[in-house]
Amino acid sequence: MDVMTLNRLAIALVLCMFGCEPGRQVGANGPDAALSISIDAAPDASETCACGPASCGTRICGRSDCGFPCGECEPGEFCFVGTECQAGVGPGTACVDAFGDRVWEGDRGFRACPTDPNTQQRCQCTGGGPTAWASCDPACIEVCTQVAAGLTCGAPGCGTGEVCCIPTASTDTRSCSATACAQNNYTRACDGPEDCMPGGTCCGGDNLWTATCVPPGSSCGPLEQYCHSGSDCGGTKPYCCPGPVEDMRSCSATNAPSCT
Repeated sequence: MDVMTLNRLAIALVLCMFGCEPGRQVGANGPDAALSISIDAAPDASETCACGPASCGTRICGRSDCGFPCGECEPGEFCFVGTECQAGVGPGTACVDAFGDRVWEGDRGFRACPTDPNTQQRCQCTGGGPTAWASCDPACIEVCTQVAAGLTCGAPGCGTGEVCCIPTASTDTRSCSATACAQNNYTRACDGPEDCMPGGTCCGGDNLWTATCVPPGSSCGPLEQYCHSGSDCGGTKPYCCPGPVEDMRSCSATNAPSCT
């Protein structure tokens, strides 16, 4: 191999080191792409989008300016302009965003782009109903849809790989376990599809305090399908609403006022 060929290979290697960056900007990837943002060598579970958690700033619920999911309020609460969760129903009549979630009057969210339904456009909800958006950004982007793995189990909740154990005699007392729950405990192994294998679904058991993953292509049937967002649901039950267990959300056929 001559010197000129070696030089060309070296230049190509350098260009790839700087140009083959997996953590591309939002808008360069599909909304369901499971990308890692390149802020360290081993991103944690919350760093699954090119637009990361740092973009949330003071926002604790809803989505950041670039579309990262910043958190969700408890069932029975609504997200007040991203900075706090308040009890009850929000002001005005909520807009419904591109992911099937409610965005209340004065807050900003993402609607499906009018010119490309595979992308999203950030707008402000005027409080006039599901499609009452205004003051939209000029450009559409592809935003993050992923929810970080973790498990609702009181405070602070369980980490990846743990299950939530709920005593049958005292359902208000909960604990996390890296192994199986003790006898006389309900086992909650998921609270949404992000806790399951790709394409899997989180279903309630015969008792609503339990939850388990079912394989891709399987249905929860008559049992509850647990969710975080409308994007987790579909078919005849496209809305993600509070209940029937107070700290969980499940897919519903009705977008009732209590579905915050």
